[in-house]
Amino acid sequence: MVKYVSFTTRIGPRRLYSLLIVVVGLILLSGFKSSTVEESNTINNAEVMQQVKDIIWEKEEAIYKARESGNLYVYIGFSSEKYMGWPPGWLVPSNLDKLKIAAPKVMGMDKERLVMTYKDLALSNDGNTAIIYYSTHRTSDPQGVAVDQHFDVSHVWVKENSEWKLFGSMGRITPEPISL
Repeated sequence: MVKYVSFTTRIGPRRLYSLLIVVVGLILLSGFKSSTVEESNTINNAEVMQQVKDIIWEKEEAIYKARESGNLYVYIGFSSEKYMGWPPGWLVPSNLDKLKIAAPKVMGMDKERLVMTYKDLALSNDGNTAIIYYSTHRTSDPQGVAVDQHFDVSHVWVKENSEWKLFGSMGRITPEPISL
């Protein structure tokens, strides 16, 4: 014959009730803690994204401000030694050495005028790589010729020694919208 003894009989109803309160309390606390941690991570991620955007966008604006005065050295200074870029109109991508060769040739070409419009930013999970997307509208080329040119730009930035460096770039003439 099997004798069944209830759990409540062995530890007593008061102890069971106290244990139940503790277990439910721990479950509730862990649930609230997870929720708070998730909310905190979301806030931190949004804050980090904004900080990265502000840092990189400030560098992008400095690059174009310098370009308006015919200065590629700001661009070069913000670039990684491993930089590779493909400007609109170039047949092949170029590296940092080609930018350094081009820099003295554009000095004094100070008539370029353009407006930049931020579009978006993607940040890697480890926070060390970012891709920024923006457009530009150029109304005067570096020689001062009036133009109406629109470009789409994507730049890849990486953290090197805790500093954001331009790693890669791609620009294109904005295509006419396709009507479907």
